[in-house]
Amino acid sequence: MIFVRDKGQMCNNILQYAHVYAWTKENHRHSMSMRFAYKYQYFKICNTKNHNFLTYIAGKYGAKYKILPVVTYDLGEEGKAEKEAFTLSHRNVIIEGWGVRYYDLFIKYKQDILELFDFKEEIHHKINELLAETSDDNTIKIGVHIRRGDYLTFFNGIYYFYDYAFMHYIKQIIAMFPGRNFTVYICGNDPELNRKYYIKELPEAKVVFPNGNAGEDLCMLSECDYLIGPPSSYSLVAAMYGKAKLHWMTNDHNSVTLDDFKDFDTLFRTFDNYWIDPPKPPKKVLFLISRFLDGGIDTVLVEYINNFCTLTSHQISLGIMLKMKEFEVFTNRLPKNINVFYLVQNKLLTWYKKHSIMSKNKNMGPLDELFLNPIRRISTIWKLKKITKQFDVIIDFDSTFGSLISTKGTAKRISFFHFSFATELQRDKRHMKRRLDNMKKYDHVVTLSNAMLEEARHVAPELEDKFVRIYNSVNLHRILVKAKAPVEDPRINGEYILAVERLEETQKDITTLIDAYAMLDQKPGITSLPPLYIIGEGKSRDEIERHISEHNLNEKIVLLGFIENPFPWMAKARLIVHSSKFEGLPTVLIEALMLNKIIVSSDCPTGPDEILKHGKAGILVPVGDVNGFSNAMERALYDKQLQGNLLHEIKKHKKTFMAEKNISTLEQLF
Repeated sequence: MIFVRDKGQMCNNILQYAHVYAWTKENHRHSMSMRFAYKYQYFKICNTKNHNFLTYIAGKYGAKYKILPVVTYDLGEEGKAEKEAFTLSHRNVIIEGWGVRYYDLFIKYKQDILELFDFKEEIHHKINELLAETSDDNTIKIGVHIRRGDYLTFFNGIYYFYDYAFMHYIKQIIAMFPGRNFTVYICGNDPELNRKYYIKELPEAKVVFPNGNAGEDLCMLSECDYLIGPPSSYSLVAAMYGKAKLHWMTNDHNSVTLDDFKDFDTLFRTFDNYWIDPPKPPKKVLFLISRFLDGGIDTVLVEYINNFCTLTSHQISLGIMLKMKEFEVFTNRLPKNINVFYLVQNKLLTWYKKHSIMSKNKNMGPLDELFLNPIRRISTIWKLKKITKQFDVIIDFDSTFGSLISTKGTAKRISFFHFSFATELQRDKRHMKRRLDNMKKYDHVVTLSNAMLEEARHVAPELEDKFVRIYNSVNLHRILVKAKAPVEDPRINGEYILAVERLEETQKDITTLIDAYAMLDQKPGITSLPPLYIIGEGKSRDEIERHISEHNLNEKIVLLGFIENPFPWMAKARLIVHSSKFEGLPTVLIEALMLNKIIVSSDCPTGPDEILKHGKAGILVPVGDVNGFSNAMERALYDKQLQGNLLHEIKKHKKTFMAEKNISTLEQLF
């Protein structure tokens, strides 16, 4: 008799014993699993000959008092032949260890193994009743194995995933089968699972929490069509029964296709790789930003943080220099599990900065710079020196911490620069020179487009090795979900042209957009020009309102103000327009691509040219060209052939800006 001593939990025991069983079957020997002789009484093997408590006692005490010899198997082939010979030369022996591997024999005797580990009739009966209540033959059944508990510390948490990571995978499966019905069965070991989250986020599916024991949940998962979960023997064994195809969640950020779901015979040969050569452990990542307001950089930051939390297991924190309270409109967009803190919170130290957002009175600016700014700097430097020691990666997201951050320590330091280098150098040469000098402190400086990258290398060739290009990335699924949100404003149901940009004429060029719209409105033959809505706020609002009034277009050009979720408006717009003097990489154009919208944009430095594929995925107009912008809007609105050509290119080109690809590129810098 070959006694198999247990290793790990239930499904580890199944896989361990199944390999030994296949080998003993091939060599005409009897075997028994000591674990299934007394525990996990969910399977038919537990009632077979030799699997009883007396045999278990014989094996246990035979090993304890060295009556029976013990053979230990480790992963690898070294010494395997000698161990096999020793085992076969003894009448009774104990085999232990996780390293028993006979893949070909496992497949050869797989049917016998399945019969041994078939579920007892009462479990089959309960699961069949649940299936009958929650799905039918036309329903695609998605099984989700949520493994928490020990996975928080196991391999430093590399396989510990939060709910939104599971949701990311579930949504991708659903997107593969448009028009089908779905039932999502969620099983796992988290007693505090947020069930309301799954029900709320999956209105297109029926969500079921089986609430079974370990055997019942395993049986339930085995009946599904597709399985997702972290690498685990539990989900692997669920796939062993033959129906479910499995994909293990990892942090490689690739979008999932049907080809990524594998059957058991393929996956079980690679299972050990996840433990022998696991991915690197997650990093503690700190994003830094000077002020967290409603601008484009802030929007991109929110997207980055959400994508990191969804697609990776890194621990994310956000450090904000100035606490701006009521002006921090994006706070509720941040994931709940990240740590957010402020470097300067004192009301006196932040009062003028808040006051200057709404007031044009700059009389106190010199006093603030002379007396309060030095105090803010000292406070920030002191706190950063203390805090940054806790992190592996520090990301200066608006390139404002170069003179404040310490170069000591082992943390990787990365800076993002969001504007045209050439334009910034032209606007304020002295200030830009200081910023370039501060960039020497960083390991990498991220530029947002190829044009920006070339500018950076030309302006600062001594920093060439530090510069990298990473496009701003967006999460397509998140945009599509937000675009479906209800809007009470009835104007969204009519036809309109839409611009989403900050009301700030220093950088933006909304006056040119207004002039172009006015020109098109007066053009002969244009009788039903849709109104122009502009979403955004900023200090140039009064100037823009006066410009609209000068054209007598108050009824046709409407400033909608700040709207937290602009995506429903973008999704229903007939045309997206963007007029600017310079940019870094305007995310709103990328978001419009994701929604398959026709776009007219000024061809400013930098970004629009690359986003719109040099004019193939949108219409580009020279900066400040009123007549050109007017003609471009007319073509985009009324030229059906042009619209078809643009949409064809948009659907191909938008993949360039998917979150998975660009998050992975940034992660490589860590």
